[in-house]
Amino acid sequence: MPLSGHCLCKAVTYTVDVDAPLVTGYDHCDDCQRQSGSTYSLVAVVPKDKLTIQGPTKSWAGKGSSGLAVHRIFCSECGSPIAHDPDAAPEIIAIKAGTLDTEIKKNLKPDTEIWTVGKLPFCQENLARPFKHMPDNRRIFVGKVIQPILWVCHMCFTMSGTLFIHDSRTYVNYEIPINQNSVRAIDLQRIRAPSLNSNHADQLAHGLRVYDPGLQNTAVTQSAISFSDHENSLLLYRGYTLDQLWGCDFEEMFHLLLWGKYPTASQSEELRQRLAQYMQEVPDIVRQTIFNLPKTTSPLPLIIAGLSAYLACILDVIPATTNATVFQTDFKRADQVILQTAAAYAVVFGAVRSHRIGIPWRSPSPHQTYYENLFTMAGLVDPETNRPDPIRVSCFRRFGNLNAEHGMALSVFSALVTASSLTDPVSCLISAVAAAHGPLHFGATESAQRALHDIGELENVPAFIEEIKAGKRKLFGYGHRTYKGMDPRVRPIQSILKDLAYVHQPLLKVAEAIEETAAKDDYFSARGLYPNADFYGQFVFTGIGFEPDIIPAAMLAHRIMGIMAHWREYMVTRGKLFRPTHLYTGYTELNPDPRAKI
Repeated sequence: MPLSGHCLCKAVTYTVDVDAPLVTGYDHCDDCQRQSGSTYSLVAVVPKDKLTIQGPTKSWAGKGSSGLAVHRIFCSECGSPIAHDPDAAPEIIAIKAGTLDTEIKKNLKPDTEIWTVGKLPFCQENLARPFKHMPDNRRIFVGKVIQPILWVCHMCFTMSGTLFIHDSRTYVNYEIPINQNSVRAIDLQRIRAPSLNSNHADQLAHGLRVYDPGLQNTAVTQSAISFSDHENSLLLYRGYTLDQLWGCDFEEMFHLLLWGKYPTASQSEELRQRLAQYMQEVPDIVRQTIFNLPKTTSPLPLIIAGLSAYLACILDVIPATTNATVFQTDFKRADQVILQTAAAYAVVFGAVRSHRIGIPWRSPSPHQTYYENLFTMAGLVDPETNRPDPIRVSCFRRFGNLNAEHGMALSVFSALVTASSLTDPVSCLISAVAAAHGPLHFGATESAQRALHDIGELENVPAFIEEIKAGKRKLFGYGHRTYKGMDPRVRPIQSILKDLAYVHQPLLKVAEAIEETAAKDDYFSARGLYPNADFYGQFVFTGIGFEPDIIPAAMLAHRIMGIMAHWREYMVTRGKLFRPTHLYTGYTELNPDPRAKI
């Protein structure tokens, strides 16, 4: 029997197509006390897609501890609070359980209390599961769907506490708050030491600094887009697993990552049409810019040239020339430019490949999907049907769902550094492309391909493995900074390759022999070295028909979804300007004027 309820004046009614809430409990946080006007808020957590609200409502958004908004929904007539809807947990919503119909309320069995740190002293009732702040990383099962509980008030994974520090230089003790298993670097500035007789470069008066080359253990932002579970080799997009998203089209995945909600069929079709329209609106001068450069130019510099030409044609999207904060205040405009950027990338990619292999340009179609148009413009069409091969598009689409987003990878981080100065998404994408050009990022796929070419034959694999162990060779496509075990994308990639088995790829046999040999060698397992997505991913691209040197550009046609989603999130959350410092290691004593020696 569905749940149902209404506001005080009955102008707003709602139903929830479930038999019972996922969780029922008391929320003692200060925000909920103030909204309810009582000692705590009784909440019932339900799947958001099962909730239907009818009647006049308004909402007010406040910032939760996740850094993202919590939208509090209430009746616009009588003001009764109905629910709160957290951006950090797009799959669930917390109903104000006091608004449920009377007979339903009588059967509720609350067993959980959160934010008991804010529990008022005269509240004597104690439930079975109390949490001082919020539950740590828990999961609940809804049907067959695993959804992360990012709890109901502020909605984030939290492991809170206090870090006690004793500074042996000054014998002073400090207490540093721990939230989400992290400390704020700025809190360490409280730790100071006398600067008397110290090296000026140590800047003791400015407080303790954090030295983290390569940002190996530094979180630079908060994000609700994806989560990599390192220990369990699990990758989540907006709370969904890769298995759940395996059948998504580009438009469905893009909608999910950008706006946090899985689209309806009509929303997906509207997005497809808009992307196709924006492709057709890309000025001809963009293609001409690419065609005027040498065909032998590497693909990514050509991509940068094409995107730069596109940006030069749309000066109205550059905040410095219009409104500096336009993308932080006008999200409709921001979303439009995001889609124009994604469409422009497909056109630029198609022009680059067409130019480099010397084939005529093919225009995008208003009736095709994003990937179908990308294939058409790039000349990857069946000569008999003059359309992209469905099997190859399907392989590219599924691989795209694996590559769409991967957290703070270098290309995304580079885009965010640029975005932090309120830069437009085209410029940020150019930054991401430049970062991807290196052999330690997207260029690793091309490097892995060259290494396999050097090996050549199966009988050369054992000697190659020994050279790696001796430190004489580097094995690209093995090991990952994030995953300590197997990269969760590898096995799905291998399943894609089965659909491309009809394509002759002799080097794939060499790659499989390397994995088989390495799996039996303690040298690799002891170091946590396993194949990553680059190792086998290259064969998906070459099996589809891409040349090895254009693979990084093809990968960006996937990753553009995550890059644009992070750009939007950074604008919505008003992320800070990146301005790190450095530890000076040069001379601090003044040298004589060098001109005096002349």
